[in-house]
Amino acid sequence: MMKRSMSNDDSNQFHKKPKHSETTNRDNDLTENSSPTFVRIPESDRWEVTQYLGKGSYGSGHLAVTDEDDLPYEISVKSSRIMNEERFLLRLKSPFVVHEIREEKENPIRTRYNNSLLEYQCLAKHMKSHRGRGLAEKDVKGIAIDILLGLKYIHGQKVIHCDIKPKNILLTPEDKRIRANGFLAKMSGFGKAIEYNEGWGLMRVTIRFMSPELIRDMVLDYGADVWSFGCSVLEMLSGEKVWAEHGELDWEDWITLIGESNLVPYVPVSLSEEAKDFVYKCLEKDPTQRSSVESLMDHPFLKWNHIEEEEEEEEEEEAEYDDLGDADVEDEEKRIVNGEMADTESVNEAKEKKLWKAVFSVSGIMITLVIYGLLQEKIMRVPYGINKEYFKHSLFLVFCNRLTTSTVSAASLLANKKVLDPVAPVYKYCLISITNILTTTCQYEALKYVSFPVQTLAKCAKMIPVMLWGTLIMQKRYRVFDYLVAFLVTLGCFVFILFPAGDDVSPYNKGRENTVWGVSLMVGYLGFDGFTSTFQDKLFKGYNMEIHNQIFYTTLCSFILSFTGLILQGHLLPAVDFVSRHRDCLFDIALLSTVATASQFFISYTIRTFGALTFAAIMTTRQLLSIMLSCIWFSHPLSWEQCIGSVIVFGSLYAKNLVKKRSEKPQAAQELPHDEEAEPLKGNPYST
Repeated sequence: MMKRSMSNDDSNQFHKKPKHSETTNRDNDLTENSSPTFVRIPESDRWEVTQYLGKGSYGSGHLAVTDEDDLPYEISVKSSRIMNEERFLLRLKSPFVVHEIREEKENPIRTRYNNSLLEYQCLAKHMKSHRGRGLAEKDVKGIAIDILLGLKYIHGQKVIHCDIKPKNILLTPEDKRIRANGFLAKMSGFGKAIEYNEGWGLMRVTIRFMSPELIRDMVLDYGADVWSFGCSVLEMLSGEKVWAEHGELDWEDWITLIGESNLVPYVPVSLSEEAKDFVYKCLEKDPTQRSSVESLMDHPFLKWNHIEEEEEEEEEEEAEYDDLGDADVEDEEKRIVNGEMADTESVNEAKEKKLWKAVFSVSGIMITLVIYGLLQEKIMRVPYGINKEYFKHSLFLVFCNRLTTSTVSAASLLANKKVLDPVAPVYKYCLISITNILTTTCQYEALKYVSFPVQTLAKCAKMIPVMLWGTLIMQKRYRVFDYLVAFLVTLGCFVFILFPAGDDVSPYNKGRENTVWGVSLMVGYLGFDGFTSTFQDKLFKGYNMEIHNQIFYTTLCSFILSFTGLILQGHLLPAVDFVSRHRDCLFDIALLSTVATASQFFISYTIRTFGALTFAAIMTTRQLLSIMLSCIWFSHPLSWEQCIGSVIVFGSLYAKNLVKKRSEKPQAAQELPHDEEAEPLKGNPYST
């Protein structure tokens, strides 16, 4: 392990862009102040340097005159980085390291070296071609394995790369029978590499990929390469630069963020559990706890793509087959046929299990959320008792719901022996809880003045505020198709609200309809909910947070805040008195809280098992089914204009899901059809 101190002088702060110091005088002649990055031209009696021309990425240019013909020649002087790269490329021989091809041409004053890389494609450029959507996990697995094999080789040669990043990974076409993604990844960019225990000084590396121990203590070891590798894998999976959520920072802020805080780069929740665990093992802040290259190669995220193991198994099977006699060959062929039949049976069994899992997921989400919607409307719109009393204390519903959810999430954390301590600062949970309570209160209050079908359709229109907040707070960019879908959904909602069914009013609505106030509350709901989703994403980015930990602390804060609000408003005792006099209302509230909490676990299971696209389709269907049941159960009439509005809304949502499915790219949770119950991993998982 190597350690080197660094002064506070600007010239030693290697994260900054190199300052363009004066390297020439007014006559543009070479001076003694030339940049030390470039090798000085060796003195010779065969030529005389007359003029400095400039410098680029690979070296500097000069004019020189020879004694033989007195004609000017251009001399290219290679940079120290290029010379360092040549030093390692000539020594390192591995299929996973770029091979240097030298072409030497002699002339009176120079020798030229070329590195032939025409058949390669830069990984960073390959990622850019996906337009920020990230690579498929199966492609990332193959590239990650190649990089790990390269790291294993160079570390075995006592070499630390020091600058692992997508720009320094080159892809070469490979037979798809060998590589599923058609690429073989090779390491390059050894200009900043060093020998283990070799002295090192000024090193300009990309700060976003620097490990905590390197940026904080200037300690350089093999673990620094593992950290940089983890950042590169994360960029491949997410399609975004690591630490991009924190914007531009100065040196002190980078030291605080990477070296001193407990934050890690944001890992999208839409990734598979194996992928997230793999990245987190690479991005362990404590270098002594960070996974080694060897342990990462055995990680479950890569286990089905280990090419060397597959090739060895195939070779062993071929060797065993060659050793068989004629009689044994027949037996072996029968065994193979029987094995194929057994494999077919296994596939069928797997399909059947997946079918039952799908039935379980769909049934769980549909039953819990449909019951949840019906109970919302019953509690807030249907009178209780002989005196026809209405329940008016919507904050009490929030209080009961958050109490149940926080209790169950805490029990889940304890049962699974997971961390119960807060991962993020407590004030961040409280900030999300405040906007979350306002969101849910507006939702319940709106049901006093508009019907459940109107509310459900209006909730679909949250796509526009979510996109607006995402643009303002997170500087997100959305496709034209996303804006088109949001416009059509909002248009359908307006049609549904502006063209009610005339005088044919549900008996539960008479004397209570107030479209203007109800719509105003729904606008408040949409604004607060969209802000909560985006603000939550901003606050919690960078924390390695388990979803139930986040739910527990946010709902716990919501429980405390709603309880405080009930006391300050003087509504706690009246609410308790109401439910004590109307036991059926108490039962409805208890059931409402139970199904709302249960729905969160069904949602998390569905997304983890089948992905975001399947979940989006289920949620869209659930909304449609809820509206139909509400119209039947509570006698809500629908005009033909409202039917057209519903078709516009749900047709747009299904079209969005279909387009996503064809693109075969799993999207982040904020791009789902937005519903407060629809975002367990991002947005408002606890706003039911």
